[in-house]
Amino acid sequence: YFQNLLLMKSLEEKLKELEFHQQFLESVFQYSPLGILVVRQDGGLISANPKARELLGAAGPGYNFFAAFPDYAPGAPEATLIAGGGRTLLAAQGTLRFSGEVNYLVLLNDISEQVTLQEELKQKEKLAILGQLAASEAKYGLPATADRFVTTPAANCGAALRDPPGGPAGGAAANSRISSALRARL
Repeated sequence: YFQNLLLMKSLEEKLKELEFHQQFLESVFQYSPLGILVVRQDGGLISANPKARELLGAAGPGYNFFAAFPDYAPGAPEATLIAGGGRTLLAAQGTLRFSGEVNYLVLLNDISEQVTLQEELKQKEKLAILGQLAASEAKYGLPATADRFVTTPAANCGAALRDPPGGPAGGAAANSRISSALRARL
């Protein structure tokens, strides 16, 4: 009798511990700032948290994740996906094995704002380079030809000095002015 009582007490403690862990995991799943999906091998949706449904829009019954994003294959570690509304999502997946089946846990992070900021930064850097080139041209008396530098500034710099609009004679004069100016600065 005493042994059964101890066994029952131990089982009750284990059950409370399991209930706590289940509630904890459910809270993490429901309130995560990341979209979380559990997907079958065929792409069928097993479960999606509220953030995943928000990011994907149509993540309900009958939704097929791998059909919605055909370039993102099952088992692929990470990819950037373009979702509805032009959102850029970073997706990462791992394998889940339960009930004898292989499924996938997919995490989705909306990186749209970071992508936009990176594009703006690149544009500002390009404009800064063009400004520096224009200032250099003005300083050394070269004709204003900043439009030549828009595509590949570094590759076109040498060509601009070798073949300025004034032809070879203009190039020699420009190189002479630049060389004199550089010697003066040194």
